[in-house]
Amino acid sequence: MPRSPDPDAARWTAPSAPGPTPRALAWRRLVLVIVGIAYGIGLWTVLFWPVHVDGEGGLIRVDGIIDLLARMGMPAGIRYPLVQSGLNAVLFLPFGALWAAWFRRQRLHLVISATVLASAASLAAEIAQARYLPERTFDLRDVVANGVGAGIGALIVVLAARVSPPESSARPTNR
Repeated sequence: MPRSPDPDAARWTAPSAPGPTPRALAWRRLVLVIVGIAYGIGLWTVLFWPVHVDGEGGLIRVDGIIDLLARMGMPAGIRYPLVQSGLNAVLFLPFGALWAAWFRRQRLHLVISATVLASAASLAAEIAQARYLPERTFDLRDVVANGVGAGIGALIVVLAARVSPPESSARPTNR
């Protein structure tokens, strides 16, 4: 009579590498909360500044970047929209990075969720700007650029987690 296969053998999986300790996770989350609060205050300031942040009375000046692009031969009609979209994307990089870093396991779906979440937050901000800040204008290109920036930020965190060694392997072992 042939022997039946061992049912426990089929369920065996390779042991996974131990993850960070609960204390390390708590510290990581605390740092993310502190950085997130600081970033949120800065983002709120930029999004709800009473005038365009890169215009007269704004927080930043982009004339130097636009002049550099002009010296490189870029047509005038492309310079400002390119700079504005690029700065919008950079503004939302931390949004996506913080979102992805919050989770213990960095997966590619976090890139999609960061993009969608940032786009929704950006759309809400654009609607609020159009309704309550007469000097600001509603622009869907900002929503797209902000979503792309958050997606890139999340992608950086996800890719960095895939190429970096697990935290447990960095610790020396006593044998």
